[in-house]
Amino acid sequence: MRKLLTAVVLLASTYTVSAQQAIKLEELSNFIGDSVIVSGKVFGGRYLSKSENAPTFLNVGGDFPNQLLTLVVWGKDRNNFKMAPEEAYKGHHVQVAGKVELHRGKPQIILYKDDQIVIQK
Repeated sequence: MRKLLTAVVLLASTYTVSAQQAIKLEELSNFIGDSVIVSGKVFGGRYLSKSENAPTFLNVGGDFPNQLLTLVVWGKDRNNFKMAPEEAYKGHHVQVAGKVELHRGKPQIILYKDDQIVIQK
């Protein structure tokens, strides 16, 4: 029974990874609701520690308010990152995996843990 459960979990995780499609940053608005992999430069970030839910915002593809994508890390998830996201990724080209949502007319991806974002060399 344990082997069957392990096989089912592995199969499900393989499907999830393969369901994500790599797309261009400029095409994100065509993929609202989809799980994607996208790359771009983090131009800046901000941690709003005193705001409700203490969000961290990372601006990808341009400076605020002209970013093409906003990455959001909620305060409850900051512990899932080795370093403060607004410092760790600023100025770096990153690859991000996650579900594209629309917030105030702009695409965003919520990051729950640091394995969703990788600095590209």
